[in-house]
Amino acid sequence: MASSSNSASGKSPSAAPDQIVALARKAVKSLSEKREGRIALCDAECAAAAESLCRAAVEVDGDAADTVLAELAARGIGADDIAGRIIPHAARRLGEMWMEDEVTFPEVSMAAARMQAMIRDLFDEGATTQPDAPRVVLIVSVAETHTLGAIVVTGMMRRLGVQVDLCLGRPAAEIRAMLAGSDMDLIMISAASLEALPETGRVLRMIREDLRLDVPLVVGGPVLDYTRDGHGLELADLVTTDPMQALMRFGLIAGTGHDGGSAEQGQTQAPGDASPPGDRPGLPVQ
Repeated sequence: MASSSNSASGKSPSAAPDQIVALARKAVKSLSEKREGRIALCDAECAAAAESLCRAAVEVDGDAADTVLAELAARGIGADDIAGRIIPHAARRLGEMWMEDEVTFPEVSMAAARMQAMIRDLFDEGATTQPDAPRVVLIVSVAETHTLGAIVVTGMMRRLGVQVDLCLGRPAAEIRAMLAGSDMDLIMISAASLEALPETGRVLRMIREDLRLDVPLVVGGPVLDYTRDGHGLELADLVTTDPMQALMRFGLIAGTGHDGGSAEQGQTQAPGDASPPGDRPGLPVQ
C-alpha cells in the first residue's frame, strides 16, 4: 500500500527532500540578479515573512531558511525587499525572542550567522563596481555588538555601484591607520546600540579633531531613534537613519525619488538590528 501511495503522489521518499533543497538554493542564487520584485510588500506581509524566516533560521535544519527564501522568490518578492526589509525585520524578531527566552544563545548565534550569509548571497553576487566608482568607508566600532544592519547597508551600496570598505570591529589604532592612508569620498559610522555610543564618539573625535580629514562624515543607525545628543554626534556632517539619503546628499548617487530622512536630521528607519534603550544584551557578533 505504501508503494502505491508514493506512486500515486508522484513523490520519491528519498529524492524529494534533496530536490526541494536544490530548487531552494537555485532560487536563492537567482534572487541576487533580481533586485526589484513583481509585487509591493506591505508592512504586515513583511512582518509575516520575517517571522517565518526567523523561525526557520533557528532550526537545526540548515536548509529550512533557504526554503523560506525560495518561497518568497516564488511569490515575486525581490532581493532588495528580502535583504533590505525582511531579513533586518527577522533580526529584530530574533532579538525579541532572545530577550523573551524563546531561543538559546547557540540558536541565536546560528541564526545570526545564517542571516549574515543570506545578506552576502543576495547582495554581493549581484554587486559590480567600476574602478572610478565613489568610495565609502563604513565603520562599526569595536564596542558594537549589532552588525547585521551595517552588512545590509554595505550590500545595498555595492548594488548601487559604490565601492565600500567595511571596517568591522577594529580598534581605534587600526581605524586611524586605515583612514590616514586612504582615498575616500565618504565616511559612515554605524551606531546601533546605546552601549557603544561612547566608543562611537571617540572614533568621531579621532577623525575630526586628530586626523582632521576633509571628507564628509555621516553617523547613522537605529540608536538615533533614541538619542541624537552628545557623544560627539555634533561633529558629523550628517546624522541620519537613512543611508541612501546620505549618498544622495553628498553626490555619490543621483536622486531617484527616494523619500528618506531629510538633510541634517534624517527621520526614517534604516535597515538594521535596532537596540532599544536599557541594558539589553547584544546579539553575538559573527
